[in-house]
Order: sequence, then structure tokens, then C-alpha cells
Amino acid sequence: MSHFKFYSALLQFIVNFHTFNFFIELIVIIPFITFLAILSTVANDSIEQQKVKRIIDYLLTVIFFIFLVHFLIKLFRDFSNFANLQTLQDFFIPIILTIFYLPFLWVFLLYMKYEEIFVRLQFFGEDKKLIPITKFSLVLNFRAHEELIDEWFHHIKIHKIANYKQLFDSFTIIKHRNVKRKNLVDIPIPLGSGWNVYQAENFLSAYELQVKYSDIGDEIWFGSKLIKLDEVFNSSTLTYYIQGTEDIVKKLKIKLFIYDLNLMNKHLSIFIEVINYLLKKSLNVSLSQDQVNNIYSLENFVDILHDKQIEFRYEKFDHSATPACEFVFSIKNPS
Repeated sequence: MSHFKFYSALLQFIVNFHTFNFFIELIVIIPFITFLAILSTVANDSIEQQKVKRIIDYLLTVIFFIFLVHFLIKLFRDFSNFANLQTLQDFFIPIILTIFYLPFLWVFLLYMKYEEIFVRLQFFGEDKKLIPITKFSLVLNFRAHEELIDEWFHHIKIHKIANYKQLFDSFTIIKHRNVKRKNLVDIPIPLGSGWNVYQAENFLSAYELQVKYSDIGDEIWFGSKLIKLDEVFNSSTLTYYIQGTEDIVKKLKIKLFIYDLNLMNKHLSIFIEVINYLLKKSLNVSLSQDQVNNIYSLENFVDILHDKQIEFRYEKFDHSATPACEFVFSIKNPS
């Protein structure tokens, strides 16, 4: 994404410096590029729209290089008009102003984050006398680390803070987890035990299904991410789940929920594609043709692959005005 920001800044400078034909700028350049940029920005997390977004981003890159080549040709033909102090100012002043603006924006956003947490503390703190020292300790321990601030607040929602010892222990726990998670990134986990947390969170990142693994109490950790597959009010959804302990993910699950049964075959092909991708990442295998046929035939099955149990389950819901159905595929240790 950063390279597109660079392209945008350079393209803006080129367009501002070099004047094109009025009708080309008004009718072609500005509306067309603006339209493409809006489409790229508003594309949601659905698989189909992400494919369209990649095409649009590629098209914008091509347009940028066309402008760049045109600009370089003009530059070599009339270099004296370009190489002057005014051009240098036009290029660097917006960059300098942006650089000086960013620290103020960062401080403001950090302030808003703390303000949000401080307000919500009023509803989650069991002992109101702890709130002042909690605010001070929160800033002292986590400073500008917004992810740690969010993780700490999630922790106290699950594990209530009733005294000073629990409060100070909560900061220690979050900092210890942060260090441990960094060390776990490249540590291999025996397949018989499960999967590396960092790797499991990102098994389906190619489908915009990155998961945030969190403590949900009773020593159980869980994470999920949902994407929509349709552009309708009751959109079909695809959800990726992971579950286990703090250090090891022990269960992977994909759930497809379909509201419009007419779209079943279309979404089942996506479902099977994602399952095969997850199997490749987690077990380095794929579904057999018989298993694929079972899914299309809506036949439940349980099999063993590499000492892991894989299970497919289909369920139809007829109780609503519009029938719906659910498909679940999971990978875990045998029961």
C-alpha cells in the first residue's frame, strides 16, 4: 500500500507541474482517475471485490507510469523550464508540511485512544478508587503502544480488576505476552500439538481473513474473522476461526453461511478453494476428489489426515421465511 501513496504524491506533483489540455484534464484525467481511486478505496473485504481492487490498483499503476513517461519526455525537451527554484519549492514544500503535520496527527490519535479507554474504565472497574492509578499506570506502562493498550483493556474485561495487586499484575501479564508472542513467530510447533499462533492467525491472509487471537477466559484462546460474499442486506458470509491455548492453536475452522440458496454452488466453489488453501498451509495436503464430491453432495464426513481429524458438516435452516444453510469444515486433533 505504501508504494501507491508514493505514486499518488509523485503523480500529483507531475499533474500540478505539467498542464495538459483542458478537455483532457476535465473530461478524462480527473473524473477517470478519481472514479478508479474511489472504487479501490471503498472495496470491502469480500473475495470478489478484492479481486476487482487488485485489477484497479494495477490499472492505476499503469496510468501512473504513462504519466511519468510523458512527463520525462517533456522534461528532456524543455529542461530549463523545469530546473529552477520554484519547481523545487513546489515539490518539497508539501512534503515538508506533511512531515511536520504527521507528529501532531499521531499525538492527537493517541490522545483519543487513551480518552476512549479512560471513559470505558468507568464501566469496567469494580473499585472506582483504582481508576486514577489505573490511568497513570496505563500511560506509564504502554505509552504509545496502542495494540498493547487494546489488549490490556480486553484482558480486564475478561479478568476483572478488584485490587492493586491484580491491577499491576495485569500490566505485567500483557508485557510478558507481547515478548513471548514475538519470540513465538518463528518457533515450529510439533504438528501433533497444533499450530504456531502467528502462523495460524495468517493462514488465510490471502483471502483477507487474518485473525486476532485473544483470551476469552478459562484458559481458552479464540479468534475469528468474517467476510461478506454478496452485496446484499443478508449477505452470505465466510468466517475463519482458530481456537486453543495461549501458545498453541489446536483447532482451525471455516464456516460458510448462505442466505440465498440459489447462490449455493457459486459460494461452495469459494468454500472449497479456501479449504484447500487452509489444508495446504496447515497440513500440506488438499481435499481428495471424493471429499470434494461429498461437499457438493451435502454429505457430512469425518476423515483423518496426517494424524489430524478433518470434518465437514452441513445444516439447513427451514424455520425462517427464507431458507438458509451452513457449511462447517474443521481441522483438529482426533477426539
